[in-house]
Amino acid sequence: MIKYFSIYLLSFVGLYFFAITLHDWVFHINGVYLRFHLKYVYLFFAIISFLICTIFKILTFVPKAKEQLGFFYMPTIFLKVILFFFVSY
Repeated sequence: MIKYFSIYLLSFVGLYFFAITLHDWVFHINGVYLRFHLKYVYLFFAIISFLICTIFKILTFVPKAKEQLGFFYMPTIFLKVILFFFVSY
């Protein structure tokens, strides 16, 4: 179980730094300057995505929930977007 969580954590941390570096590089090359920091947006999505993956991994041990994980996925994505709007405003 710890192995899966560490893989998830390393994956999301790696993707976070890769995306930030890539966006900063592309914006710097093209001379684009934003009024806000993308770091906080990526950090929010990395944390929420890690939590969703962790909860789904825990739910795989519940026999009734394991069969319903596909149905749980769509509402969590919708809730992630709604939560992002509430946090950003």
